[in-house]
Amino acid sequence: MIPTFRNRLGTSLYKNFYVDTALYGNTAGLMNAYDYFGADHMLFATDSPYGPPLGIVEETILSVHKMAIPDEDKEKIFRYNAVGIIKGSI
Repeated sequence: MIPTFRNRLGTSLYKNFYVDTALYGNTAGLMNAYDYFGADHMLFATDSPYGPPLGIVEETILSVHKMAIPDEDKEKIFRYNAVGIIKGSI
C-alpha cells in the first residue's frame, strides 16, 4: 500500500523498508513495489506455501518472472537479497 499512497505520504521514509512478493500473482502490484522500493529491497515470499501442485508459490514465481525488469533484478528478488540479509552484508 505504501507505493500506492506515495503521493499522500510525501516522504521517502519507507524506502528503507524491505517488501515481499506475497501478492498472489499480481505482477502489476509487484511492478508498483519495484518502482518505489527497487529490486534491492524486495524479497521473494508467499503467505501460502502449500497446495496443489505448488499452491500460491507457483503463481508468485510466475508473477516475478513476468515483471518487465532485468534478470539480474529478478535474481536479487529470488535469492541474493535474502542471502545478503542472512549473512548481514546488507
